[in-house]
Amino acid sequence: MKNRMTTLRRNAASLRGYFLGTHRIKTFPRHLFNLSTVCALLLFAETSHAQNYPADLAELSLEKFLNLEITPDTRDLNSNFAAGLYTIRLQFSQNSLNEIRSSSAKLPLREVLGTYPIAPVRMLISYKIFEFRYNIIDNFAIGMRLPYIKQSTLHSKSDLSQFEVTTSGPGDLQLLSQVNLSRNRDIHFSVNFGLSLPTGSIDEKATTPRGPNTQLPYTMQLGSGTFDIDSGFNFALQRNKWIWGMMLQGKIRSGRNDHDYKLGNGAYFTTWLLCDRTSWLAPSLQVNINYWQQISGGDRGLDPAVVLMGDARNYGGLRIDLVFSSHILNKERDGLGNRLGFDIGLPVYQSLNGPQLANTTRFSLAWQYSFR
Repeated sequence: MKNRMTTLRRNAASLRGYFLGTHRIKTFPRHLFNLSTVCALLLFAETSHAQNYPADLAELSLEKFLNLEITPDTRDLNSNFAAGLYTIRLQFSQNSLNEIRSSSAKLPLREVLGTYPIAPVRMLISYKIFEFRYNIIDNFAIGMRLPYIKQSTLHSKSDLSQFEVTTSGPGDLQLLSQVNLSRNRDIHFSVNFGLSLPTGSIDEKATTPRGPNTQLPYTMQLGSGTFDIDSGFNFALQRNKWIWGMMLQGKIRSGRNDHDYKLGNGAYFTTWLLCDRTSWLAPSLQVNINYWQQISGGDRGLDPAVVLMGDARNYGGLRIDLVFSSHILNKERDGLGNRLGFDIGLPVYQSLNGPQLANTTRFSLAWQYSFR
């Protein structure tokens, strides 16, 4: 583990030296640093959110709205891929999980406590995601994404007494790249590739009924502990005031981590229809499909017979969400300036592997600023 962290620090230092040594970085406008400072401060603000794996950010990206800059003044879906464009983004996401399901059936708490002495009642996780993106040349962009995660889980014991456990800290750092393959103003098609670095902790401990300094279950950890590959594509088609699009994103885990387990591979698909009929608001309705596999292996510090969330079999499944989204556009300059976006979603179908907490609500809010 120490060797891995040393390598990560060395690579981070090399990347920092490379970027700070480039001419374009030296000529950054002064307000970039001010914005970066503000974003860094906001990144550590308090909110609440939840998801199956804190290390999996695929469905939190809002890429179909904020990465695909829709600029009706020019009607060009690819206008945000011009060389020299910088983008800073800050996103807040909030979910809640407060019911236990097995397959598609909701389970009473007493029934679960008949099998496991300890079971979760409610889970809240917040993500504050800072993202930076830069178009090196036309139609090719690189970037990075770093989340700050805070999560808490309320547990119930077999005697129905309750206790709460909380963890917080930075998650896994994602290095991103995106290539635009379209030259048609009314059609967008791009592919993306990323590498997720295991900077999030998998050693989170707390005081529980099992005793002090107890290793916490998989969902309470802040990272995957593995180098993961993220890849996918974005597509959008524009006709008059309507824009239809879809996005497919996959995550592949590289192998088992230092605790001898591997989070499940996952896939995320969304299709959406956006209506741009006003001068400032572009509402959209979307359907999201999330699929993730079970955990391979198991953490030696967990007893799967005691805590429901400590049983690696109780992870993975399929979920379909219906989401209302919108973004607010700054049309003064093509592709530049501020953007605001939000989405509110509810699951319409869930089929889960074994008893586990199920998503109930979702909310995301994002702001970004683009400049040259």
